[in-house]
Amino acid sequence: MTPSRKFVIFIFVVGIFAAGLCQGFTIALKKPLWNDEIFSQVSSVEGKSWPVIWTGRIGEGNNSPLFYSIQKAICKAFNYRSEDLWHKDDIRARFILRIAPVFCMSLGMALIAWFLCVYYSLLGGLIGFIVSISSYMVWYYWAEARPYALIFLAATVQALALFYYCRFEKKLSFWGMMAANLFVAFAFSLSVIQIVASGVMLWVKGYRRIWPLLLSVGLPLGVAFGYHIAAPHYSFFFGPYGKPYQLIFANIPSGRLAAFFIFPALVLGWDWYIKKERKIALWPFFAWAWLTFFGYIAFIGYLKYLTLFQESPQFEVSNRYFMALTPLGIIAVSVGILELVKRPRALWARAMVWAVALAIILPRLAKAFHWMMNGL
Repeated sequence: MTPSRKFVIFIFVVGIFAAGLCQGFTIALKKPLWNDEIFSQVSSVEGKSWPVIWTGRIGEGNNSPLFYSIQKAICKAFNYRSEDLWHKDDIRARFILRIAPVFCMSLGMALIAWFLCVYYSLLGGLIGFIVSISSYMVWYYWAEARPYALIFLAATVQALALFYYCRFEKKLSFWGMMAANLFVAFAFSLSVIQIVASGVMLWVKGYRRIWPLLLSVGLPLGVAFGYHIAAPHYSFFFGPYGKPYQLIFANIPSGRLAAFFIFPALVLGWDWYIKKERKIALWPFFAWAWLTFFGYIAFIGYLKYLTLFQESPQFEVSNRYFMALTPLGIIAVSVGILELVKRPRALWARAMVWAVALAIILPRLAKAFHWMMNGL
């Protein structure tokens, strides 16, 4: 890579990150704090000591400690302690309590753009950014003092790490994979699903050394599962706007979901049947993405089953529980577009791929512009 291209990529990615911070703090300062944010701050951050947070003894369904620890550290750095957030909402509280989510969401989008710029092209980075910024969940949780933006960042790091090892046939660094999986494990306990899927992917790809697998998959899995066991267990119900397909479509819109399966399948089919390649580097990554997706589908099915036996459910199942699917869809679809457009030599075939991709991307981009101008 030439120095001039490195400089252009640097400016592009820093611009995305800076614009993300500006937009995120604009949302943060306009939007009042609401019940869940206040409860987390008062009960799970200020009301708990460091040992209590890190042993998962808080009243949150997602009791993984990383977000609450970050919030506690930020409040200490700014010498902030809430007075009466239930009745008094002030600008300083909105800013301080939302620093972490704004930073995490902006960094997550910048990482996706940087990765695709470096390993594909500037156009690839632009596509990744457009798909990211066109995501409903990005806008909704960009500036919310809850763990969801951190989940977006952690799931992004894990997905990019797995893709890097698969696509470019790099020698696996078990320490790097362990760090990525521990990141998601300490961010949210539902990461059990994608950590298990990563272990399956590594196994089928040929990584069979037991101790490295135990460190890179088993240890993070134990962490995530341990916090899940320690978490308070609530009962749930599916609301009128929380049907299973709606929970999924909020994270991966219907058009993007079709591309999530069709584009990778076309890429793999092209390599297998037309190029006659029998060792396809990309298939373990796409298999991991699909396995993770169906793992979350199975979890929704499990919650639906549990509702049959609950007489007084406490909480509605929310689309935010499946936030990890948002970066998964962004990365898989962006990569699917960039890989598929390289396959055919005929100009008309490439033009058709771009036409389909733009038909999926542009309507969502129009919605993103509407959200930016008018809010959600």
